[in-house]
Amino acid sequence: MEKILLLLPERPQPPVIRYGTTIAVVLVSFGCEYALAQLSGEVPLFIFFPAVFFAGLAFDRGSGILAALLATALAGWQMRDYLGFQSISLGLFFLVGIGLAIASETFRKALEKAWLAEQGKSLLLDELSHRTKNNLTMVGSLLRLQSRRKPELERDFSDAANRVQVMADVHDFLRIKPGSHSVDMGRYLQELCQKLGDTLRGVRPIAVTVDATNHDVPADVAVPIGIIVNELVTNSLKYAFPHEQSGTISVKFHQDGEYIVTVEDNGVGYNTAPQGLGTTLVQLMANQLHGQVTTSDNNPGYRTILRIKR
Repeated sequence: MEKILLLLPERPQPPVIRYGTTIAVVLVSFGCEYALAQLSGEVPLFIFFPAVFFAGLAFDRGSGILAALLATALAGWQMRDYLGFQSISLGLFFLVGIGLAIASETFRKALEKAWLAEQGKSLLLDELSHRTKNNLTMVGSLLRLQSRRKPELERDFSDAANRVQVMADVHDFLRIKPGSHSVDMGRYLQELCQKLGDTLRGVRPIAVTVDATNHDVPADVAVPIGIIVNELVTNSLKYAFPHEQSGTISVKFHQDGEYIVTVEDNGVGYNTAPQGLGTTLVQLMANQLHGQVTTSDNNPGYRTILRIKR
């Protein structure tokens, strides 16, 4: 729909342009029709119909009616030797041309109304996404504020705030492409992992790398993947490198008939990570996506692979 409108004039054109273009298009159609008539011995009037439709669609019904009149006159001139026998055909041709001109203008107006409605819907969705992001960010801030009042629960509140922020960040990527309901996972994971590294690594020499294809993923899939990556990377940053140990955490995202997310580190291994809410949350998110989570020893370190059918 939008591509059709982009090919048409955006504003009403002056009469000289409207009618001049209409006459030119009809004359081109007449040239094609005349050439076919010489080859076949018949007058293929249908050749004029695209010109009439174009004039009504690109300009207005007046231009379409002009095209129908001009096409009828040219066809009548071409059939002048036996016009009496073809008068009914010409009359029907003219009436069809008038109807086509009106229908093409009506079609354009319907396209414009549908496009405006789509734009309005996209604007409302963008506004809703913006408000949702702000609300989630506020919830995260409240959780962090509460953690200061209860030092014994600071870690739990901080983890909860980070999970909320993961969901809020998705809405920023939805707003990058207005009207879209998908997220560029390459950019999203890059930003997410950079934030996690800056927040949790402290002064430790731990690198967080991301190898992710720039592939658009539906938002309802991107959010659970983001939460899973958040939990796994957070887990590695907290437990895989004790005593200021250096290391690398690698996050990979690719799609090949299915979405494949891999998070691995070269730390001390799985036994140091406690079984808690994060592990349960990863499994719940994977189940929501009908995905499969597998874990293995990375020699050294630990690897988790998530596979999700597209």
